[in-house]
Amino acid sequence: FLFMAECLRKCNIEFQMEDLGKEDAAVKIQQQGRAMRDRKRVKELKEQRKQQQAAVKIQAQGRRVRDRQLAENKRVANQIWLRELFTKLCRRKVKTVLVSDLWAYLRSDPDVMLELAVPIRFTLPSMPQQYQIIVDVVLDRLPEDMSKQLQWAEVANLFGMDLERARQVDQQYAAVKIQAVQRGRRDCERVRQLRNSKANKADSDATPSAKDLAESSVSTLASNVDLGTPRDEDDVTVGGEESPISPLRGEDSVIIEGEEHAEGGEAEEEEGQENETF
Repeated sequence: FLFMAECLRKCNIEFQMEDLGKEDAAVKIQQQGRAMRDRKRVKELKEQRKQQQAAVKIQAQGRRVRDRQLAENKRVANQIWLRELFTKLCRRKVKTVLVSDLWAYLRSDPDVMLELAVPIRFTLPSMPQQYQIIVDVVLDRLPEDMSKQLQWAEVANLFGMDLERARQVDQQYAAVKIQAVQRGRRDCERVRQLRNSKANKADSDATPSAKDLAESSVSTLASNVDLGTPRDEDDVTVGGEESPISPLRGEDSVIIEGEEHAEGGEAEEEEGQENETF
């Protein structure tokens, strides 16, 4: 009995050891699985971080490109504005500007502004900021001779543009004027088409259709023509009696003393007698 008990105890110990080994193996497998998942998650996070950083760089580069493009467009627009201001300051449609007029403009002289009829969008407060900050510098650069005539290249040089850039701005200004004229023509043509369409629609609404005209004509004829009742002007008096013209035989047939004779029939009988005599 003691031997059997000892054997059973040893077997239980071995079973317990096996269970512990299985549990340790399961724990190790779970740990390995968690470690693999953690490494995979870390790798994915690194990839996502790299992609985000790359996207941020691309967006930053795109913003820089857009900012540079916007700045360039704004600079070109300001230069075209300055070119048009030069045209507004020219007297008698000449292509030169008096130094005195430019000096008075930069000093916001109201008399000169009124004399030159400078629009509001070309007044000094509306001047682009890149030119407002150099107004004093331009005033210092102006020639002392107030009666001197300045061409566009000279005015552009006063505002910091070289000769080549002044020529490019002149060409761009001419292209802008052509586009403005074309837009004005297209707008006028569109307005004219709209007016014509409205006028045609009004005429079509005011003019009755062919179907309405036909129906009105039929109703008018039906009201004026009555085959069963003779009209007063068609009554003929023969032999002291009033005899109406037969509406079924036409206006050429009359009733005389109860007998009906047709003028067309009498003419045919007389023609037949003449043929027999011949």
